[in-house]
Amino acid sequence: MVASCKSAPPPKGRGARTLVATPDASDTITCREREDDGGRWWFFASDGTPIIEADDAHLDDAAILVLGHLARCAEHPKGVR
Repeated sequence: MVASCKSAPPPKGRGARTLVATPDASDTITCREREDDGGRWWFFASDGTPIIEADDAHLDDAAILVLGHLARCAEHPKGVR
C-alpha cells in the first residue's frame, strides 16, 4: 500500500522510507521534497529516480508506478534499471 506523506511530512532534508516488495523484487521508496519541483513532496526509488508526486491526487497512480518499477527491477540484473 502506498501512503501520502503530504499530511505529516518528515523533517526538512529527511524523507520517510518504506520497503516495498513483490515476490520477485523489492526496493526502498523514499518520500521527500523535490527541489526541482518547487519543494513538492515526491516518491523516489532507492537509486534517486523520481516516481510520482506524493499527494492525495496521485496515490492510485503511485501504487501502479511503484509496481511497474518493481517489475523492471525483477527483469534486469541488480543495479541495472
